[in-house]
Amino acid sequence: MRLIEEKKIEDLLMQLKTYSNMRIELIKLKTIEKAAVTSSYLLSNLLPILAFVISVVFLSTAMAFYLSQQLGNIIWGFTLVGLFYILLAVILFLLKKKLVGTPVKNKIISTLTKTSFN
Repeated sequence: MRLIEEKKIEDLLMQLKTYSNMRIELIKLKTIEKAAVTSSYLLSNLLPILAFVISVVFLSTAMAFYLSQQLGNIIWGFTLVGLFYILLAVILFLLKKKLVGTPVKNKIISTLTKTSFN
């Protein structure tokens, strides 16, 4: 009788060990999946943003040269474009939580909590 009970306990411990190992493996796979999804999301959004930034740099330079030509002084053209960007930076700084912080945080949370395992 005691031998049967020891066998049941041993089987139960073996099943518990197997279950624990499977849970650890599942957690590892889910972590890898979340990292891959987040990385691909960031990369796929980073490239268009980079292209946009490069375009803005070239357009800003062109606008500065145009304003310089219209004003007759190269310093004034670049100064006006610089002041525009300072004004834009101040506005973005004042609205950063509303425009950037909360939406980005929500997108990251939704990306990380989305499950694709069915």
